[in-house]
Amino acid sequence: TGLTEGSHCSRCGETLIAQTVVPAQGHRPVVDAAVAATCTQTGLTEGSHCSVCERVLREQSVLPMLPHDFSGNRLRCALCDEAYNPDSIAISDATQLKNISSDLDGYYYLAQDIELSSTTMSPIGYGVGAFTGIFDGDGKSISYYTYTVENNGQKTNVKAGLFETNAGIIRNLTMVHGIFKNAFNEWAENSKNPEYGNVTGVYGTFAAVNDGTIENCTLKGTVTMQISRRIEKYFASISAGSYDETDRSDITFGGFVGINNGKIADCSNEAAVTITIEGFTQSMYGLFGFNNSNTWSVIITGDMGGLAGTNNGEISHCNVNGIIEVKSVLKAVCKKNGTSGAYCVVQNSANVGTLVGYNTSSGSVSDCASVKIKIGTSHSTEGVTSRTKINYNMRNDGANGFYGINEGQFEGNTLQ
Repeated sequence: TGLTEGSHCSRCGETLIAQTVVPAQGHRPVVDAAVAATCTQTGLTEGSHCSVCERVLREQSVLPMLPHDFSGNRLRCALCDEAYNPDSIAISDATQLKNISSDLDGYYYLAQDIELSSTTMSPIGYGVGAFTGIFDGDGKSISYYTYTVENNGQKTNVKAGLFETNAGIIRNLTMVHGIFKNAFNEWAENSKNPEYGNVTGVYGTFAAVNDGTIENCTLKGTVTMQISRRIEKYFASISAGSYDETDRSDITFGGFVGINNGKIADCSNEAAVTITIEGFTQSMYGLFGFNNSNTWSVIITGDMGGLAGTNNGEISHCNVNGIIEVKSVLKAVCKKNGTSGAYCVVQNSANVGTLVGYNTSSGSVSDCASVKIKIGTSHSTEGVTSRTKINYNMRNDGANGFYGINEGQFEGNTLQ
C-alpha cells in the first residue's frame, strides 16, 4: 500500500493534514524471454518479474546443454559447426596419412594441408585391402601425389592413387597436382625374348578404383599421366624364322579415379590434365641380318577421362572446368644396315574423353558439365618406311569429346 501527502506542525507535532492509505496497485509483470539451450551453453525457461519492484514473479529454470549432433556420420557438429566427431582421427602429416593402411575402417579427417612433394608414398591400402572407412578432407588439401613406374618388372600390374581401392567414403577433399608415369622401354641386343610383355595399370588421383562414394571433392593444379612403351632391338645377325613380338600396355586413368564402380557426386576437376601416350618401335639388323617377315609391335590401349577412365557406376553433378589434353606420340623406325630390320608397328587404341573414357552398359553419367577435349598427334616413321606402320585407333566419340565410348546412360551433360 501507499499514503497520500500530509503535513504536521514542526513545533508541537500536531497533524495538520492527515495522510490516508492508498491501496496497492499490483505488480506490473515483464516477461523474461526463454533462452534455447545449445550444444555449447545451457538455456533458460520463460519467466517474469515486476517492472516496478523487480520482484521475480515466475522463476526461470536452467535447461541443460544439448548433445552435439553428428548424425549421418558428420565430421563437425550440425548445431555448432565447431565440435569434431569424437570417433574421428586427425591427420596432420604424411606419416599419419600412410598409417591409415593399418586401420582401413577408421574415421579420418585432415587437420591441415599436406604436401607430398618430398615423400615417396604407396597408395593407402596397397597390398592390404580396400579402404572401408571415412576420409573427410574438411576443406583442406593434399598436394603433389606422385606414383611412377619405369622399367620395373615387379610392377607390370599396378593400381595407384592416394587410395588403391576406396570402398568407403571420401569427401570434402582437394587434391592439388598429381604426377603419374607408366613407362616400359625395352632395349635389347641380339635378344629375341620380350622383357616385360603385357603391362596393365589403373591410375586415379583420389583412388585407382572406387567401389564406394567420392563426394564434394576438387582436383586442382596440374595432373600428368605419361604412358610410354618402347621396343628398340638390334641384331648383328639373325637366322630365318619367326621372332614376332608384341608389347602391350593397357592403362586406365581418370582425373579422380581409374575405374569407378561406385558413386562420384558434386565433384569438380579444375586441373590442367595432360595425358601423353607414347609408342615407339625400332628395329635394325646388322650386316649379316636376315631379311625376314618378323613383326615387332607396340600397342597401347585403355580408358582415360577427366573424371574416370572406366565408369561402371554413377557419376552425377560434376564439373570439368580445367583443360583435358591428350597427346598421341607414335613413331616406327626400321633401320637398314646391310639388310632391313623387322616390320615395326605402333598402335594407339585408347578411349579418351573429358568426363570418362569408357561408360559401360552399367555406367551412368548425368547432369555434368565439361570443357571440350584437346587432342594433339605427332606420328612419324623413319628408315625403311615400307616396313613401318602407325595404327591410330584412339576413340573420342562423344559430342564435345565428353567420352570415348558410351554404352550406358549419358544424359543431361552440358558444355561449359
